[in-house]
Amino acid sequence: MNRQPGEPYGSAPEREAPSQGGDGAREGMERARDAASGAREQAEQGAMQARERASQAAEQGEERAAEGMEQAASMIRDRADGTPAAGAAMKAADGMERSADYLRKHDTNEMWQDVEHYVREHPVAGIAGSVAAGFLVGRLLK
Repeated sequence: MNRQPGEPYGSAPEREAPSQGGDGAREGMERARDAASGAREQAEQGAMQARERASQAAEQGEERAAEGMEQAASMIRDRADGTPAAGAAMKAADGMERSADYLRKHDTNEMWQDVEHYVREHPVAGIAGSVAAGFLVGRLLK
């Protein structure tokens, strides 16, 4: 900006300065894009690892639930034998064994798809089930 007497406006040094600043800004933008891209890749990798861990935990939980249902069904059968409610107890034990078998044969994604399909086909039952589950969770958390 310090112009010497007789020097025309917009001399070469003044014209180069903005372009040099523009190059620096471009480099800064490129570095920022590279940093953002690297951060995005790290976040995606972290999310993928978290999904894998959650899936493994869900599968382990399914197996434990299936084992628990089978043990409960066995206990019901043992204790209900010869009682007046033996028929109802046997039906309950059969249902628990079918549920355990379902848990073992289907992965988490298939179960969610089945739940979504059921709720679409039976919206009132889906809402009632959600309300009941919310009530139970609320009672457990008190």
